[in-house]
Amino acid sequence: MRKTKIVITMGPALQDSSKLREILLEADAVRLNASHGDPESRAKVLSEVRAVSLELGRHIPIFLDLQGPKWRIGLLDEPVQLEVGSTGVLHSPGNARAHRLCVGRAIASSRTFCCGQAGPGLAVG
Repeated sequence: MRKTKIVITMGPALQDSSKLREILLEADAVRLNASHGDPESRAKVLSEVRAVSLELGRHIPIFLDLQGPKWRIGLLDEPVQLEVGSTGVLHSPGNARAHRLCVGRAIASSRTFCCGQAGPGLAVG
């Protein structure tokens, strides 16, 4: 008996039901990536996995991998070298004051909501 669980990620290569059937003979779980497709297409995949699982007499859990926050930085005038433990500033785009005060250590972030929630000394990793 194997101790490792096999989790497959549904993608275009498994849309063919014969390939899906072959994979589900060995899979322990199926992952759907919420970053791709729409709810309707994911529902179709969910139904197909359930139907093939039923045919195989296997109960195969399916989980939806939700997208986490995306952190993007703004354009840099010049490269910024961040050392472990160094201090810098993440600021909302267009915050000229933060940028002017912290030249060389300031980076604009797309996560504007976090800029208001962060405080001095907060470690970002």
